Amino acid sequence: MKKMTVVMMLIFSIIGNLCAQTASNKVFDIAQGSINRVFSIELDKGEKMKFELNELADLDRIDNIDSVIRLFLQDIEPLRDSLADELKTRRIDYLVDAAPGNKVRLQQFSPTGNSYLVNNGAVAALKLEQDTVYIIIQAPGAALVPFKKQANGVHYFRVSFYLNSLGNLTGYMGGRLQESVRDIKKHADGKWARGKAGIMYSRSQPAISSNFTKGQTTQGDYLNVRLSADIQNYKNVFVPSLSFGFTVVTNRYNVKREYSLMSESHFSFAKTDSGKLQTFRNTFISLGYYHTKTGDDKSNFWYSPSISIGWLARQRGTLYDKNTFRIGFGRVMIFGDKVKLEPVVYFNDFFKGVTPGIRLSF
Repeated sequence: MKKMTVVMMLIFSIIGNLCAQTASNKVFDIAQGSINRVFSIELDKGEKMKFELNELADLDRIDNIDSVIRLFLQDIEPLRDSLADELKTRRIDYLVDAAPGNKVRLQQFSPTGNSYLVNNGAVAALKLEQDTVYIIIQAPGAALVPFKKQANGVHYFRVSFYLNSLGNLTGYMGGRLQESVRDIKKHADGKWARGKAGIMYSRSQPAISSNFTKGQTTQGDYLNVRLSADIQNYKNVFVPSLSFGFTVVTNRYNVKREYSLMSESHFSFAKTDSGKLQTFRNTFISLGYYHTKTGDDKSNFWYSPSISIGWLARQRGTLYDKNTFRIGFGRVMIFGDKVKLEPVVYFNDFFKGVTPGIRLSF
């Protein structure tokens, strides 16, 4: 009986802790999918600042980043005694503009072992893990949702600091960070340079990086008009084609999704009885869905999950049978996204005459 009582107390204790953590996370975490733009700023000695935004207009809420830091330092001043142990790693979540006042969550973690710096016989304790500060700011207007008008309400964005010591934060005040904010606002939708591992860097300030995709002009939702030249093999014939259509692009939390509607003109050639060469144009109507994580294009050769289906809407000549369909699975991207290689399967009349192929688009 005593053992059962101890077990039940342990279970209820674990459940209570989980419930408390869940409630705390609801207060201090940002809803998944509400972050569209991420900018990182390299500071001194491996320290970093990060902006996680729902929309670029959120930067207007921190037009004076020094005042945000000053307010944070003022609100954690009563916790000074709790922060006295410099060797502990700290995480501080700070929620601004939350009625009836700003909220603070302090978590501290002791190192699993002791580290020391030895210099000319002098030994000093060494801290290896960085302190993190997450400043969560409330902004008017519900979070942007694809194809929906922004509703009334509020959304949140986050300013984060990764510091070797919490005390280093005051050293960045005085306008330095504000210059970076202005640079981001000015160049956010401009041209960015590709660095190592596919990371995009600001051309004006190389210390600023982003989840920006090369060649992309916006990180929101937009409609593209697309024209491409293609070639595909069908049975023992290479068939050139031209494609024209529209692509709806959505960007949510570093994930880009494309929904396409295309008209494809496939050209085939055959000689008439008189020996004259004749051209036949077959028209496919295709629908496609393509999924890409921002930064996936880390090299000149990468894979994008996708699916597409095409239907032969206009049949001419003898190359294609009537009621021909084409299904594509996945795309291999070459030279960024300039060349696309897609394995396809052709069939007609409910999977009769199945023929595999490869489709190459430029």
